[in-house]
Amino acid sequence: MAQHIGRDIGVSRATLYRRFSLDARVMAQYPNRHKARASSILRTRTTEEDQEAWRQLSKLFREIEEWHAAVGGTHPVHAQSPLGIADELSDPFQASHAVAYLRLTAVDHLHALRTLMQEAQSQHIFAPFSVIRSALESASTALWILTDPDPRVIAVRSLKQEWVNLRELRHAYQTIGAPEKDLTARYQRFDAVIEKNRMRKDGITANPPGSLKMLQRACEAFELGSVPVLMWQMCSGATHGRNWITGFLTMMEARDDGVSKIVKGRLTSDAQAILLATYAACDVVRRLFAVMQNRAKLENHTGAAFQKAAPRLLVPTPGLYLP
Repeated sequence: MAQHIGRDIGVSRATLYRRFSLDARVMAQYPNRHKARASSILRTRTTEEDQEAWRQLSKLFREIEEWHAAVGGTHPVHAQSPLGIADELSDPFQASHAVAYLRLTAVDHLHALRTLMQEAQSQHIFAPFSVIRSALESASTALWILTDPDPRVIAVRSLKQEWVNLRELRHAYQTIGAPEKDLTARYQRFDAVIEKNRMRKDGITANPPGSLKMLQRACEAFELGSVPVLMWQMCSGATHGRNWITGFLTMMEARDDGVSKIVKGRLTSDAQAILLATYAACDVVRRLFAVMQNRAKLENHTGAAFQKAAPRLLVPTPGLYLP
């Protein structure tokens, strides 16, 4: 078990909002994993509860360590798979490399959580949730790109993310007053891809969904439930110093006289809340590994397509590379 890195603070009674039971509602989606009790800000966990949370976290950390080893190097993508065709459509930006980079980002953050808590033996108040939030965002962005197996959709969504990269890179250049002519070649390559495949530039350069929308759509498409969305919202609150998450993700050992405007006590994070958030992030990353593998291989044709009517008329799109 890690050492709690807590702090003695005073909390305004006015901010102690009424809260629903996080444990009970979240654990409804995670049966048979571990049992938890209701949340309240003025509370502590028993030694047994902390030990059980750490046993479950240790299992997840072992899986995260395996992922960390697996994301190194390059991974085969069949040329005629959905990702392989999307690579051709998005060349030289490569859709498969875009999603692999996002997966690496997600796994790296989860591995940092493991290093912080298991190796450094430190359990900070808010930092674990910021790390988990980053993993949720990166993994769900990759899943959003891969949601539709249509190679053209994958290519378009990966190019939308590349446009975000270009736009943010330009903003960075503007911040330091660097000459933007250095970006000209990259913008030209981007425009050439769109022109070659007869894509609509205004559709690609339009803002993609925000992090919350991407996560919601990924959870809906891949049946991940609502808990990853809830945990992202709470982890975002912890990241930005929102006090509404106090009591959901944190605990405070204090004596409340029921009268004072300020309640004083020691604030710490809740190992079980970290566990629940890590469960959610690992569910999304685990699904990403499976979907990437599926989109990178050649689909087996069993003849079922000739026996089952398509839901709509399929017309080849100009510029689409057909297998």
